[in-house]
Amino acid sequence: MVCVYCSRCGKVIREGFKMNDNVVHLKEVMPYGSKYDGMLLQIDLCTECADAIIDGNWKHPVVG
Repeated sequence: MVCVYCSRCGKVIREGFKMNDNVVHLKEVMPYGSKYDGMLLQIDLCTECADAIIDGNWKHPVVG
């Protein structure tokens, strides 16, 4: 069985093939000049953690 955990709080957000609809998945190759240049960034967040991050000290995180 495969489990996916929230990258921030550790809560189980996926068990086996059942995916919770309340998941934010980010997958991006880090750009040139970054400390992590060329590395794959993959983050899974529950909605509570995604909200907490967005509500933090961001200038304009949500468009639309």
